[in-house]
Amino acid sequence: MPRPTARVRTLGFHALVAGGALLALTMLIQTVIGYHYVTGNLLLQEGRREGERVARQIEEAVRTSEQRDAAQLGSAVDDVYRAMPGQAAWILVIDDQNQVLASRGRDRVTTSAAERRQALDSNQAFARRIANDGAPVIVSVLPCRCSVGGRRRNGPDGVWPATLEQGRVPGPSRGPTMVEVALYPEKLSAPFARVRRQAAVNALTACALLASMIAFGVRFRGYVRAKQIEAQLDAARRVQRELMPMTDARIPGVELAADYSPALHVGGDVVDVLHLAGGRLGFMLGDVSGKGVSAALVMGLVQGALTASAADLASNEPERALAAVNEILLAKTSGDRFASLFCCTFDPSDATLRYVNAGHPPAFLIRAGSRRVERLDDGGPILGVIPGAPYRSGRTVVAPGDLLVAYSDGIAEASNDRDDEFGLERIVAAVREHDTSSARGICDAVVAHVDRFAPCQDGRDDRTLLVVRFTTECAAFATRSAA
Repeated sequence: MPRPTARVRTLGFHALVAGGALLALTMLIQTVIGYHYVTGNLLLQEGRREGERVARQIEEAVRTSEQRDAAQLGSAVDDVYRAMPGQAAWILVIDDQNQVLASRGRDRVTTSAAERRQALDSNQAFARRIANDGAPVIVSVLPCRCSVGGRRRNGPDGVWPATLEQGRVPGPSRGPTMVEVALYPEKLSAPFARVRRQAAVNALTACALLASMIAFGVRFRGYVRAKQIEAQLDAARRVQRELMPMTDARIPGVELAADYSPALHVGGDVVDVLHLAGGRLGFMLGDVSGKGVSAALVMGLVQGALTASAADLASNEPERALAAVNEILLAKTSGDRFASLFCCTFDPSDATLRYVNAGHPPAFLIRAGSRRVERLDDGGPILGVIPGAPYRSGRTVVAPGDLLVAYSDGIAEASNDRDDEFGLERIVAAVREHDTSSARGICDAVVAHVDRFAPCQDGRDDRTLLVVRFTTECAAFATRSAA
C-alpha cells in the first residue's frame, strides 16, 4: 500500500485541527447555554418555589389566627420577612383593587394587573427578573387564599394601604389577594453552586482546547519545517558517521577503534584513518570551534583539506600538510572559526611514527611492558588563526603492543557536578587498567569511565576518542626479531 503524500498528510492534519476546534467551540457553546439555563430558568423556578413557600406561610398564619384583619396580616408578613434575613428584598400582599394590604421592605407594586390576572387565572406563580436600584431581584406573584376584613392606614406591624393608580380613593378590601415576593438571586443560587463551578471548568477546558487547536493550526508550518530540518540533521549525522572509522578495523601492523559522540545532531570533531602511498597509514583527530551544523561544515573542510594533502603525508612531511590546512581555513572562513588537530603517519617499514600537534590536547603513547607514558606534543598553533604559522613534526619509533591514544577536549574536560574535570591522568589510568584488552575494549572502557564520571553531558561538547594498538604483523617488527 503506497504511503500518503505530504500534501495528503497536511490536509489530514488540518482536518484534525479543524475537527478539534469545532469540538471545542461546540463544548463552549453548550456550556454557555447550560450556564444561562441554570442562571435563568432554573433560578426563576427556584424563585417561584420559594415564593409559593412564603405565600403558604402567610396563608397558614392568617388561617390559624382568631383575628383576621389587616393588623394580623401585617404581623404574619413581618414574621415571614424576619425569618428570611438577607434573602427577601420585599414582600407585599395586594388585593384585587391593587391596594397594598401588608408589606415589608417596600410599598410599591411592581407587577401589572395583567400579570396578576394571569397568575390568578392559571392558579400558578408568575416570576420574572427585574432590576431593583441596580441590584437584580427575582419577583414572584402568587395567589394567596387569605381574606381579611377592613384595613388600617399608617398602622403598626408593617401595614401600609396604597393604591397602584394615583388619585384613586381606595375602597373596601375584597378577595382574592395576591402575594408579591422579591428575592435576591445570589441567595437562590446556592443549590446550583456545584453546577456553576462545573460550567466554569467546562468553559475553561473548552477555551483551552480551542486555543490549543488555533495554536496548532498557526504553528503547523513551523512544526513541519522543524521536522524537515530534524530529518535533514539526522541524514547529516549518518553521513558524518560514515566518514569516520566507527567500526573496528584491523590493518596489517595496527588494530584501531574509535568512538564519536556529538553534542548535537552533528558535531565539529573529526577522526579518520588514511591509507597512504607506500603502505603508510595516516591518523588524525581534530576539533573545530563550536558545535552543531556550522562546526560540522568546517570539520568537513578540514577533513577534505587534509585528505587532499595525502601526498605530503605519504612523504613523511605531516608539517607541510597541516600548514596547507591552516592556509585553507584562513582563506575559506571568516576568521572566527579555527580547529585543533593531531595528525600522524605510521610507516610499517621502519615502525616510525611521525606526528604534528596543532594546538590539540596531546595524544600519548603507552609503551608495552614498562607502561611508560610518552606525550606527543610537538607541532604548532591551532589552525585557521595565524597566517604562515610554522609547524614542526615529532618522530618516535613504536614497538609491538604499544598503544596510541588521541582524544578531543570533550573527553578530557568532561566535568562532574563538582566541576572536576576528567583530565589526562584519568584517561591514562583508564587505558592502563584495560591495556590487555583489544583496541575496541580499551576505547569502550575509557568512554564508560567518562560517562560514569560526568553523566548527563548532553549538549556540552563533542566527545571523540581514537585508540591504536601496534601489532606484531608489522614488517619492521619481523625484521627486528630476525636481527
